[in-house]
Amino acid sequence: MASRSALGTPGPSSSTWNSISEPDLRSADEAKSYVDELRKIVLAIGVSDAKMEEGSMRVDANVSVRPSGSSELRTRCEIKNINSLSSLERAIRYEANRHIGLYDAGERPHQETRHWDEDNQRTRAGRSKENSDDYRYFPEPDLLPLEPTADDIARIDASLPLLPAARRDRLARVAAVSAERAGLIIDRGQDEFAIDAIGAGADPGRVLVHIEQNLKDGFGAMGVDEFVRLVGMETQNKLSATQTKQVLAELVANGGSPEGVAQAKGFEAMQSGDLEAIVDKIIAENPDDWQRFVEADEKAANKIYGFFAGLVMKATQGKADGKAIRDIFMQRRA
Repeated sequence: MASRSALGTPGPSSSTWNSISEPDLRSADEAKSYVDELRKIVLAIGVSDAKMEEGSMRVDANVSVRPSGSSELRTRCEIKNINSLSSLERAIRYEANRHIGLYDAGERPHQETRHWDEDNQRTRAGRSKENSDDYRYFPEPDLLPLEPTADDIARIDASLPLLPAARRDRLARVAAVSAERAGLIIDRGQDEFAIDAIGAGADPGRVLVHIEQNLKDGFGAMGVDEFVRLVGMETQNKLSATQTKQVLAELVANGGSPEGVAQAKGFEAMQSGDLEAIVDKIIAENPDDWQRFVEADEKAANKIYGFFAGLVMKATQGKADGKAIRDIFMQRRA
Protein backbone atom coordinates (compact mmCIF):
# COMPACT_ATOMS: atom_id res chain seq x y z
CA MET A 1 0.00 0.00 0.00
CA ALA A 2 1.33 3.44 -0.89
CA SER A 3 0.00 6.93 -0.34
CA ARG A 4 0.40 10.27 -2.05
CA SER A 5 -0.38 13.51 -0.22
CA ALA A 6 -0.98 16.80 -1.99
CA LEU A 7 -0.42 19.87 0.16
CA GLY A 8 -1.06 23.52 -0.42
CA THR A 9 -3.07 26.60 0.48
CA PRO A 10 -6.52 26.80 -1.15
CA GLY A 11 -6.98 29.50 -3.74
CA PRO A 12 -6.28 30.30 -7.37
CA SER A 13 -2.60 30.92 -6.72
CA SER A 14 -2.01 27.99 -4.41
CA SER A 15 1.13 25.90 -4.56
CA THR A 16 1.07 22.14 -4.29
CA TRP A 17 3.63 19.70 -2.92
CA ASN A 18 3.50 15.97 -3.43
CA SER A 19 4.77 13.42 -0.95
CA ILE A 20 4.84 9.85 -2.24
CA SER A 21 5.58 6.94 0.06
CA GLU A 22 7.03 3.55 -0.76
CA PRO A 23 4.48 0.68 -0.99
CA ASP A 24 5.33 -0.57 2.49
CA LEU A 25 2.22 0.19 4.51
CA ARG A 26 0.43 -2.95 5.59
CA SER A 27 -2.92 -1.81 6.94
CA ALA A 28 -5.47 0.99 7.01
CA ASP A 29 -4.31 1.84 10.54
CA GLU A 30 -0.71 2.23 9.39
CA ALA A 31 -1.76 4.44 6.48
CA LYS A 32 -3.86 6.62 8.78
CA SER A 33 -0.99 6.97 11.27
CA TYR A 34 1.44 7.77 8.45
CA VAL A 35 -0.71 10.58 7.06
CA ASP A 36 -1.53 11.87 10.54
CA GLU A 37 2.20 12.17 11.34
CA LEU A 38 2.89 13.75 7.93
CA ARG A 39 0.15 16.30 8.61
CA LYS A 40 1.67 17.15 12.00
CA ILE A 41 5.07 17.67 10.38
CA VAL A 42 3.56 19.94 7.74
CA LEU A 43 1.91 22.01 10.46
CA ALA A 44 5.12 22.13 12.50
CA ILE A 45 7.25 23.51 9.67
CA GLY A 46 4.51 25.91 8.54
CA VAL A 47 4.25 25.04 4.86
CA SER A 48 0.45 24.60 4.98
CA ASP A 49 -2.48 24.75 7.37
CA ALA A 50 -3.10 21.11 6.29
CA LYS A 51 -6.89 21.39 6.63
CA MET A 52 -7.94 18.28 4.77
CA GLU A 53 -11.65 19.07 4.68
CA GLU A 54 -10.91 22.45 3.07
CA GLY A 55 -8.56 21.06 0.44
CA SER A 56 -5.24 22.23 1.89
CA MET A 57 -4.21 18.60 2.10
CA ARG A 58 -5.61 15.62 0.24
CA VAL A 59 -4.54 11.99 0.07
CA ASP A 60 -4.46 9.41 -2.72
CA ALA A 61 -4.13 5.81 -1.57
CA ASN A 62 -2.92 2.98 -3.81
CA VAL A 63 -4.42 -0.28 -2.52
CA SER A 64 -3.61 -3.87 -3.42
CA VAL A 65 -3.84 -7.18 -1.59
CA ARG A 66 -1.73 -10.33 -1.67
CA PRO A 67 -1.94 -13.87 -0.32
CA SER A 68 -0.56 -14.33 3.17
CA GLY A 69 3.16 -15.11 3.01
CA SER A 70 3.50 -13.88 -0.57
CA SER A 71 5.64 -10.93 -1.65
CA GLU A 72 3.64 -10.42 -4.85
CA LEU A 73 1.97 -7.02 -5.12
CA ARG A 74 -1.21 -7.63 -7.07
CA THR A 75 -3.28 -5.21 -9.15
CA ARG A 76 -3.62 -1.86 -7.45
CA CYS A 77 -6.38 0.69 -7.47
CA GLU A 78 -5.84 4.33 -6.61
CA ILE A 79 -8.40 6.05 -4.38
CA LYS A 80 -8.27 9.75 -5.22
CA ASN A 81 -8.59 12.95 -3.21
CA ILE A 82 -9.50 11.61 0.23
CA ASN A 83 -10.19 14.54 2.52
CA SER A 84 -10.03 13.22 6.09
CA LEU A 85 -8.10 10.71 8.16
CA SER A 86 -11.24 8.79 9.07
CA SER A 87 -12.30 8.59 5.42
CA LEU A 88 -8.82 7.38 4.50
CA GLU A 89 -9.05 4.51 6.97
CA ARG A 90 -12.56 3.51 5.89
CA ALA A 91 -11.76 3.78 2.17
CA ILE A 92 -8.70 1.54 2.43
CA ARG A 93 -10.57 -1.06 4.48
CA TYR A 94 -13.42 -1.13 2.00
CA GLU A 95 -11.16 -1.32 -1.04
CA ALA A 96 -8.99 -4.09 0.40
CA ASN A 97 -12.09 -6.14 1.23
CA ARG A 98 -13.44 -5.50 -2.28
CA HIS A 99 -10.25 -6.88 -3.80
CA ILE A 100 -10.34 -9.94 -1.54
CA GLY A 101 -13.95 -10.61 -2.54
CA LEU A 102 -13.06 -10.43 -6.23
CA TYR A 103 -10.12 -12.83 -5.89
CA ASP A 104 -12.19 -15.26 -3.81
CA ALA A 105 -14.78 -15.27 -6.62
CA GLY A 106 -12.13 -16.10 -9.24
CA GLU A 107 -12.01 -12.54 -10.61
CA ARG A 108 -9.56 -9.69 -10.22
CA PRO A 109 -9.80 -5.91 -9.84
CA HIS A 110 -9.07 -3.62 -12.78
CA GLN A 111 -6.28 -1.11 -12.40
CA GLU A 112 -8.15 2.17 -12.14
CA THR A 113 -8.72 5.28 -10.12
CA ARG A 114 -11.61 5.18 -7.68
CA HIS A 115 -13.34 7.70 -5.47
CA TRP A 116 -14.56 7.39 -1.90
CA ASP A 117 -18.32 7.83 -1.49
CA GLU A 118 -18.68 8.99 2.11
CA ASP A 119 -22.49 8.89 2.05
CA ASN A 120 -22.62 5.26 0.98
CA GLN A 121 -19.35 4.19 2.62
CA ARG A 122 -17.88 2.64 -0.52
CA THR A 123 -15.47 3.36 -3.36
CA ARG A 124 -16.76 3.99 -6.87
CA ALA A 125 -14.99 3.48 -10.19
CA GLY A 126 -13.34 6.47 -11.84
CA ARG A 127 -10.91 6.28 -14.77
CA SER A 128 -9.29 3.04 -15.97
CA LYS A 129 -5.46 2.94 -15.86
CA GLU A 130 -4.40 -0.26 -17.53
CA ASN A 131 -0.76 0.76 -18.09
CA SER A 132 1.67 3.60 -17.47
CA ASP A 133 0.68 5.44 -20.65
CA ASP A 134 -2.74 6.00 -19.14
CA TYR A 135 -1.15 8.11 -16.43
CA ARG A 136 -0.20 10.75 -19.04
CA TYR A 137 3.36 11.14 -17.75
CA PHE A 138 5.30 13.99 -19.39
CA PRO A 139 7.99 16.47 -18.34
CA GLU A 140 6.70 19.74 -16.87
CA PRO A 141 8.33 22.47 -19.03
CA ASP A 142 7.97 25.20 -16.37
CA LEU A 143 9.82 23.28 -13.65
CA LEU A 144 13.60 23.49 -13.70
CA PRO A 145 15.67 20.59 -12.34
CA LEU A 146 16.49 21.03 -8.66
CA GLU A 147 19.65 19.47 -7.29
CA PRO A 148 20.26 20.64 -3.70
CA THR A 149 23.82 20.40 -2.46
CA ALA A 150 24.80 18.85 0.87
CA ASP A 151 25.23 22.38 2.24
CA ASP A 152 21.71 23.32 1.09
CA ILE A 153 20.28 20.30 2.87
CA ALA A 154 22.26 21.00 6.05
CA ARG A 155 21.15 24.64 6.08
CA ILE A 156 17.49 23.72 5.65
CA ASP A 157 17.74 21.00 8.28
CA ALA A 158 19.28 23.47 10.75
CA SER A 159 16.42 25.92 10.16
CA LEU A 160 13.67 23.40 10.93
CA PRO A 161 11.91 23.47 14.30
CA LEU A 162 11.88 20.41 16.53
CA LEU A 163 9.51 17.99 14.77
CA PRO A 164 6.55 16.29 16.50
CA ALA A 165 8.22 12.90 17.08
CA ALA A 166 11.22 14.54 18.74
CA ARG A 167 8.94 16.74 20.83
CA ARG A 168 6.98 13.68 21.99
CA ASP A 169 10.19 11.91 22.97
CA ARG A 170 11.48 14.98 24.79
CA LEU A 171 8.32 15.45 26.87
CA ALA A 172 8.05 11.71 27.53
CA ARG A 173 11.63 11.72 28.83
CA VAL A 174 11.23 14.84 30.98
CA ALA A 175 7.87 13.80 32.44
CA ALA A 176 8.63 10.05 32.59
CA VAL A 177 5.49 9.11 30.63
CA SER A 178 4.76 7.30 27.39
CA ALA A 179 5.21 9.09 24.07
CA GLU A 180 1.55 8.31 23.36
CA ARG A 181 0.41 10.24 26.44
CA ALA A 182 2.76 13.09 25.58
CA GLY A 183 1.21 13.25 22.11
CA LEU A 184 -1.99 14.96 23.27
CA ILE A 185 -0.07 17.84 24.82
CA ILE A 186 2.17 18.07 21.74
CA ASP A 187 -0.86 18.28 19.46
CA ARG A 188 -2.16 21.22 21.49
CA GLY A 189 1.22 22.94 21.37
CA GLN A 190 1.46 22.97 25.19
CA ASP A 191 4.67 20.98 25.59
CA GLU A 192 7.03 23.95 26.03
CA PHE A 193 4.91 25.21 28.93
CA ALA A 194 4.88 21.73 30.49
CA ILE A 195 8.64 21.28 30.11
CA ASP A 196 9.34 24.75 31.56
CA ALA A 197 7.08 23.99 34.55
CA ILE A 198 8.70 20.61 35.22
CA GLY A 199 12.15 22.12 34.76
CA ALA A 200 11.27 24.72 37.42
CA GLY A 201 10.50 21.96 39.91
CA ALA A 202 6.78 21.27 39.53
CA ASP A 203 5.64 17.69 40.02
CA PRO A 204 5.52 16.13 36.51
CA GLY A 205 2.42 14.04 37.24
CA ARG A 206 0.36 16.98 38.45
CA VAL A 207 1.62 19.19 35.62
CA LEU A 208 0.40 16.71 33.00
CA VAL A 209 -2.93 16.06 34.74
CA HIS A 210 -3.73 19.78 34.93
CA ILE A 211 -2.70 20.46 31.35
CA GLU A 212 -4.63 17.44 30.05
CA GLN A 213 -7.79 17.98 32.08
CA ASN A 214 -8.00 21.61 33.19
CA LEU A 215 -6.06 23.58 30.59
CA LYS A 216 -7.56 22.28 27.36
CA ASP A 217 -8.24 25.82 26.14
CA GLY A 218 -4.81 27.17 26.98
CA PHE A 219 -3.08 29.02 29.80
CA GLY A 220 -4.81 32.38 29.45
CA ALA A 221 -3.38 35.03 31.78
CA MET A 222 -1.37 32.52 33.83
CA GLY A 223 2.40 32.34 33.51
CA VAL A 224 4.67 29.37 34.10
CA ASP A 225 5.90 30.72 37.46
CA GLU A 226 2.36 31.06 38.83
CA PHE A 227 1.51 27.56 37.65
CA VAL A 228 4.63 26.10 39.28
CA ARG A 229 3.81 27.78 42.61
CA LEU A 230 0.23 26.54 42.45
CA VAL A 231 1.30 22.96 41.77
CA GLY A 232 3.70 23.28 44.69
CA MET A 233 0.87 24.39 46.99
CA GLU A 234 -1.10 21.34 45.90
CA THR A 235 1.71 18.81 46.34
CA GLN A 236 2.57 20.29 49.75
CA ASN A 237 -1.08 19.77 50.78
CA LYS A 238 -1.66 23.48 51.24
CA LEU A 239 -4.55 23.16 48.80
CA SER A 240 -6.82 20.24 48.00
CA ALA A 241 -7.19 19.04 44.43
CA THR A 242 -10.61 20.72 44.26
CA GLN A 243 -9.25 24.00 45.60
CA THR A 244 -6.31 23.85 43.22
CA LYS A 245 -8.65 23.48 40.27
CA GLN A 246 -10.63 26.55 41.34
CA VAL A 247 -7.51 28.65 41.83
CA LEU A 248 -6.21 27.45 38.47
CA ALA A 249 -9.39 28.58 36.71
CA GLU A 250 -9.07 32.03 38.29
CA LEU A 251 -5.42 32.37 37.29
CA VAL A 252 -6.21 31.44 33.69
CA ALA A 253 -9.11 33.89 33.52
CA ASN A 254 -7.65 36.87 35.35
CA GLY A 255 -4.03 36.23 36.31
CA GLY A 256 -2.65 37.10 39.73
CA SER A 257 -0.73 35.07 42.29
CA PRO A 258 -1.88 31.60 43.39
CA GLU A 259 -1.30 32.57 47.01
CA GLY A 260 -3.44 35.69 46.67
CA VAL A 261 -6.24 33.88 44.87
CA ALA A 262 -6.27 31.08 47.43
CA GLN A 263 -6.41 33.58 50.28
CA ALA A 264 -9.21 35.57 48.63
CA LYS A 265 -11.25 32.39 48.29
CA GLY A 266 -10.66 31.49 51.92
CA PHE A 267 -8.80 28.32 51.11
CA GLU A 268 -6.51 26.82 53.68
CA ALA A 269 -5.29 23.32 54.34
CA MET A 270 -7.40 21.23 56.72
CA GLN A 271 -5.64 19.54 59.57
CA SER A 272 -5.86 15.76 59.31
CA GLY A 273 -7.41 15.54 62.77
CA ASP A 274 -10.18 17.95 61.82
CA LEU A 275 -10.96 15.96 58.69
CA GLU A 276 -11.03 12.67 60.60
CA ALA A 277 -13.49 14.16 63.10
CA ILE A 278 -15.81 15.23 60.27
CA VAL A 279 -15.64 11.78 58.66
CA ASP A 280 -16.44 10.07 61.99
CA LYS A 281 -19.40 12.40 62.54
CA ILE A 282 -20.81 11.63 59.08
CA ILE A 283 -20.39 7.88 59.64
CA ALA A 284 -22.25 8.16 62.95
CA GLU A 285 -25.07 10.11 61.32
CA ASN A 286 -25.52 7.53 58.53
CA PRO A 287 -25.23 4.10 60.21
CA ASP A 288 -27.29 2.16 57.66
CA ASP A 289 -25.33 3.52 54.70
CA TRP A 290 -22.09 2.86 56.54
CA GLN A 291 -23.07 -0.77 57.19
CA ARG A 292 -23.86 -1.24 53.50
CA PHE A 293 -20.50 0.32 52.64
CA VAL A 294 -18.62 -2.02 54.97
CA GLU A 295 -20.38 -5.15 53.69
CA ALA A 296 -20.44 -4.27 49.96
CA ASP A 297 -18.10 -5.71 47.34
CA GLU A 298 -15.56 -3.34 45.80
CA LYS A 299 -17.75 -2.20 42.90
CA ALA A 300 -20.77 -1.46 45.08
CA ALA A 301 -18.58 0.12 47.77
CA ASN A 302 -17.21 2.64 45.26
CA LYS A 303 -20.75 3.81 44.48
CA ILE A 304 -21.61 4.19 48.16
CA TYR A 305 -18.31 5.96 48.79
CA GLY A 306 -19.37 8.69 46.38
CA PHE A 307 -22.31 9.44 48.70
CA PHE A 308 -20.02 9.79 51.72
CA ALA A 309 -17.41 11.84 49.87
CA GLY A 310 -20.12 14.27 48.78
CA LEU A 311 -21.21 14.76 52.39
CA VAL A 312 -17.62 15.44 53.49
CA MET A 313 -17.09 17.96 50.70
CA LYS A 314 -20.33 19.70 51.66
CA ALA A 315 -19.35 19.78 55.33
CA THR A 316 -15.89 21.18 54.55
CA GLN A 317 -17.12 23.60 51.85
CA GLY A 318 -14.89 21.82 49.34
CA LYS A 319 -11.72 22.33 51.37
CA ALA A 320 -11.00 18.66 52.01
CA ASP A 321 -8.55 16.79 49.82
CA GLY A 322 -10.20 13.98 47.86
CA LYS A 323 -7.35 11.54 48.38
CA ALA A 324 -7.27 12.21 52.13
CA ILE A 325 -11.01 11.60 52.36
CA ARG A 326 -10.75 8.26 50.58
CA ASP A 327 -7.78 7.18 52.70
CA ILE A 328 -9.68 7.86 55.94
CA PHE A 329 -12.81 6.04 54.78
CA MET A 330 -10.82 3.03 53.63
CA GLN A 331 -8.97 2.90 56.94
CA ARG A 332 -12.29 2.99 58.82
CA ARG A 333 -13.77 0.32 56.53
CA ALA A 334 -10.83 -2.04 57.03
